[in-house]
Amino acid sequence: LPKEKFNISFKVTNTGGTKVQNVKVAVTSDKELVPVSLSNIIIPSLTPGQSKNVSFSLSVAPDAPTKSYPVSIAVDYETLQGGQPVKTSLLQYVGVYVEGTKAPGEEKKTVPRIIVNRYALNPAEVLAGADTKVTLSFLNTSSLMNINNIKLTVSSDDGTFTVDGSNTFYFDSIPKRSIAEKSLMLRAKGDAEAKVYPLSLNFEYEDEKGNPFTTKETVSIPVIQAARMTPGEISVLGEAFPMQPVPLSIPFYNKGKSILYNMMVTVEGDFQATNGSYYVGNFASGHSDTFEPSITPKETGELKGEIVFAFEDAAGKPTEIRKPFTVNVNEMPPMENPPPDQPLEGAGSSSDKLRTYLLIGIPAFLIVAGITAVAVLKTRRRKRKELELDDDF
Repeated sequence: LPKEKFNISFKVTNTGGTKVQNVKVAVTSDKELVPVSLSNIIIPSLTPGQSKNVSFSLSVAPDAPTKSYPVSIAVDYETLQGGQPVKTSLLQYVGVYVEGTKAPGEEKKTVPRIIVNRYALNPAEVLAGADTKVTLSFLNTSSLMNINNIKLTVSSDDGTFTVDGSNTFYFDSIPKRSIAEKSLMLRAKGDAEAKVYPLSLNFEYEDEKGNPFTTKETVSIPVIQAARMTPGEISVLGEAFPMQPVPLSIPFYNKGKSILYNMMVTVEGDFQATNGSYYVGNFASGHSDTFEPSITPKETGELKGEIVFAFEDAAGKPTEIRKPFTVNVNEMPPMENPPPDQPLEGAGSSSDKLRTYLLIGIPAFLIVAGITAVAVLKTRRRKRKELELDDDF
């Protein structure tokens, strides 16, 4: 009711396998719902499986009209990937029904209303192209009057969802302050982007006097895309020997229609690894990449290992894909030493060496000797001319 305070309370749980830190929880809504307490709550850390109860106080504005108000719950947190903090965000909605103020002259007029007081999905997230069961619970908010001849039409305004069978349902009556339930099968189109979509519920009904009424409710349905991270074939780039590094190479592809978040690729096995982890980050749809570690086997034989791809979908759900491989580690080949009586490769006999020296050394000696003789002769001629000049003087 207007000016009334109320609480939104829930539990935040770390359902993953790693510690999360700097968890920020916030609620936001339309201006008719005014925060009374702090709208942000910080949780320093949550270990795997740990939960924390949180509660927010809000108040209804005095002039708030009658309707169901959506309240968004945002959760931001950080995980360590490759030694670096990586931020992830989650978003969920709840509905708050407000019985607003009546216009002058309406104080005595009773208007029965239908609201969706609860709904559940099975599975909890709708996979694009797959079916999910939606269970809806409807409340007649009137404390004075039953409602009759209720017609419900379920529609997707943007065409994201289709209903299996008829999308129109009939209820004979809902007594005052009572609940009716309906289950239906819903399917999201295969190329729907991963996000939250509205599903419209249009009601037509009558009060006990036969007066017709209509109302519209909206529920939020989260849609996710199937993760299609596909690893390629692992290549061993060379022969493997004990205590010698051998490079590996594996391509991988995002063949799905949504981003894969916080992707990390690692190599695991009984060996030493160089460049054994690769933080890809957010891996976009239609993209490809390559992981190229080196491993050092410890001994000969068959060596087994795995390339591990870990990532999260748009809803923060973790996924792990393992690609096994086998490497045959050979013995190191022996060093070949020539027999004592056999010359080293590229070397000839003593006579061959002598012949080589004679063929190369003698002409070289003759050239050097010739150059020396010419130099000596030139020196003698110069000295003789100098003596002849002295005699002239």
